[in-house]
Order: sequence, then structure tokens, then C-alpha cells
Amino acid sequence: MTKRAASGISFAVLAVALATPAAAQTAPIDAPAGSAEQSPAAAPASAASESASTGALGDIVVTAQRRTERLQDVPLSVTAIGAADLARARITDVSRLQLLSPGLTWGQQGSDSFPAIRGVRTQLVSAQSDPVIGFYLDGIYQSRTQQQSIPLFDVARVEVQRGPQGTLYGRNTFGGNLSVTTNAPTKKFEAGVNGTIGNYDLYQFDSYLNLPVSDAVQLRVAAYHSQHDGYVRSTQSFRLLDEDQTALRGSIAIALTPDIQIDARGGYWKRDNTGGGAYGYRVGGTLINPATGLRSINGQPYAVNPSARNGTNIVSGVDIGVSVTGDPYTNSWDYKPFEQLEQAYGSGSIAFDLGFATLRSITGYTDFHAYRSADLDQSNIVFPATGTSGGFAASGLQAANTYTTSVTQEVQLASAGSTRFEWIIGGYYFHDRITEYY
Repeated sequence: MTKRAASGISFAVLAVALATPAAAQTAPIDAPAGSAEQSPAAAPASAASESASTGALGDIVVTAQRRTERLQDVPLSVTAIGAADLARARITDVSRLQLLSPGLTWGQQGSDSFPAIRGVRTQLVSAQSDPVIGFYLDGIYQSRTQQQSIPLFDVARVEVQRGPQGTLYGRNTFGGNLSVTTNAPTKKFEAGVNGTIGNYDLYQFDSYLNLPVSDAVQLRVAAYHSQHDGYVRSTQSFRLLDEDQTALRGSIAIALTPDIQIDARGGYWKRDNTGGGAYGYRVGGTLINPATGLRSINGQPYAVNPSARNGTNIVSGVDIGVSVTGDPYTNSWDYKPFEQLEQAYGSGSIAFDLGFATLRSITGYTDFHAYRSADLDQSNIVFPATGTSGGFAASGLQAANTYTTSVTQEVQLASAGSTRFEWIIGGYYFHDRITEYY
């Protein structure tokens, strides 16, 4: 069992001098990410591709510098992907962003994510370690890499921010950030449903409803569900890599006065399926030196699993392991794993227009639980196996149970408008309590 509690307070002052004044914005320069002031329909991040036929440069709005501004005015390397492009490429979670964002690659072991930006990769995902690629959901930091599996639905845009982002985003952003901004409530009634049906009994849908209660109050709710059968079979008559998950989200925007804006969000996500294990779903083989019977990088390929031995494959007097199936979609596990992820979260912001600047307070709370298991030896050998002579050479299972509670508080004072000289002053508090059992 591992327990860790981390707290931090950071302060930052940033001033940016611009060579020329920025052109007209498509959203208020001081609107917070995903706020009601920043309408998702105002400037989708796919505008550049949609205006390419006319030769015009679309206004792609991002918040990489903690303020709403056009992408071409941001002196950072950022890929912004809007709702239209996300739907077109069927980006249902951030792991698939590598299909659209140069320099981003993704590793996955069960529910554990290992993103890399420009070669800077998260290596360890246990409670003792922190990621080096930050993940933000509506401006709120998500501390565990398993949280990056949350489905994307009713999303305004996703930003891939490359390079160290510590000045504006703080800890664990050495390689960059992945920032998801969901659609904010608007003053227009709208509703929609999207659905997908596919093989392996895939059923996936998401929906949203936007209600303008009054000129000062707007509500928005969204829901998502996805399920499909597993496409990897075990010789023990069960399947892996299936999916069954549901997510809900609600948001409200309140204009108390023309100078005071309140935005709040809350959501719930649950995933309960077999998953794919902790270290991949099968062993394809290994390299063995036929002269010694030992594993070697210069050896020859053998279709065996060296983690379990039963005396059936002997090379130079050495038991090199049990045979594995030749079908890449079939394994020989004798243990059926599980993958259970559950998250409840909420956030709120209040912004005061002071004329010369905007004062904003952003508060976030996240309660996350991940419980997942795997067949540790990835075979159907049962301990004690015949021919086993000591060492780790038999069956076993691994189950990691992680509980995380996070609280964040941020205060910003940002200059108003778009001028040659812009500045932002802020303070940030983060408390993360993690308990993990193996």
C-alpha cells in the first residue's frame, strides 16, 4: 500500500510584449476557457480548414496563455482541434489525438496512459510518480494518467501545447499539456444526438441540451455512453478489450451583473469492463540464443512466454517458456481481468471585470478511483507448474487499486483587451491525496 499527499502553492507574474496589436478577436479576450462569454459556435478550432477554400485565415481561439486569444497571436507551439475535426476523425478520447497532432505519441497499458510530446514521455504511473505531460479538463488539472481515458463529448476544442508549460500551468508540465475545453452554455436553445453502431456490437451515443433560462442564466447538460464486445479472445473462453462506460456533465452560466460572471460545472464518469490488462494483452514471443537457451537481443525469435515454464520447450537444456498462440487476437490467459474507473468532479469560476483587468477565481475538486487487474504471467499455467524449479515462473495476478482526491484553487489578475503589452498575475494551490493498494 502506498499513500501520498502533495500540496503546493505557486505564484507567477507574466508580461508579454507584442510587436503589433492583435487583430479583432472572435471571443472576448478576457473570457475564461469554456465560459459563457466564449461561445463554442463563435470560433471553432476547425475554422482554418473550413476557410482554406476561400484563402482566408480562420480565427482559431485558444487559451494556451490563460486568456482567450487567436492561435496566430500566441508565441507557442500549439495544435488546436475543434469539434468538427474531432468528430470527423472520431476522436473519442485524448489517446487518438496522435492522429491529428504532430509530435504527440501515445502508449497505453490497460487504463494507464503514457503520452509523449516531442519525445518527452511519462514513464511511471504509480502513486509515487507524477506525469510529465499535464492533462487539464476545463482548466482543472487531472493528476493521474488513468484520468486521461475520460471520453470526449460535447467538446468545444482540444489543445496540444508543446514544450515546458510550467510558468502558466505549474508542476508536471515539462513536456507540455493536453487541454480539453467543453462547450459552455449559450443564450440559444439547442439540442443534439450523435450515434454510432459498429461491429463487435458497438453502440455509442452522446447528446446535449442547452437551455437559456433567461438572459442572465443558461444551463447545459450532456451525456455519453459507449459499449462493445471484446475483440481479443482467450483460450479460456472469455474476451478482453471490451468497453462499457457512461459519462454525464452539467454546466451553468450566471451573469450576476454586467461585470460579474459565474460559471460552474459538474460531471460523473464510470467505466466497468474487462479491459486489456496492465502490461498488454498477450506475449508474442521472445529472442533466445539457441546455443545457450538464454534470452538475448541477438537471439532468434521463439513463440514462447518466458514468464511461465512447464518443461514443454527446451533449448540447450533450458526451459525457455510455454508456447503462445500465433493469432495476434488470441491469448492464453486463465484469469479474466477487470477495469473499473470512476470519477466525480466539479469546478467553478467567478470573474470580475475591473475595467483595466479581469480578476478571476477558479476552484476545482476531483474524486477519482481506478481498480484494474491483469494476469501477471499472461499464461494458463497454474502454480505450482510441473517442471518449475524456483524463481518467478508460475501463475499470478496483479490488481492495483488507486484512490485520488484533488483540490485546486487558482486566482488570476489579467490585463484587459489586446494591446502591445499584456500581463497576468496569478497564484495557484494544489492538494492531491493518493492512496494505492497492490
